[in-house]
Amino acid sequence: MAKRLVVTLPPGLGPDAALRFAQDARARGASLLELRTDLYPEGSVDAAALAERVELLVAERGRCCRTTRPGRCRRRWCWRCGGGSGRRRRRW
Repeated sequence: MAKRLVVTLPPGLGPDAALRFAQDARARGASLLELRTDLYPEGSVDAAALAERVELLVAERGRCCRTTRPGRCRRRWCWRCGGGSGRRRRRW
């Protein structure tokens, strides 16, 4: 499998600056642009416009979907609470 360069959209960019960043990243050889949901909530940037410039990778991050009941997350595996697969978060 060929190596691909993934670039993360830095926090604090407005919609226009995000589009320019995506275009510049593609011009410099990026294969994928990571859009983190903890840095850019839904609707803060135009994901469709970003995807037109470079292939988009959406990284779902943020709060656990069931913060009141740790270990009962609906995700396949939640690194925050250890929920989903029955594994618990390792305590150090």
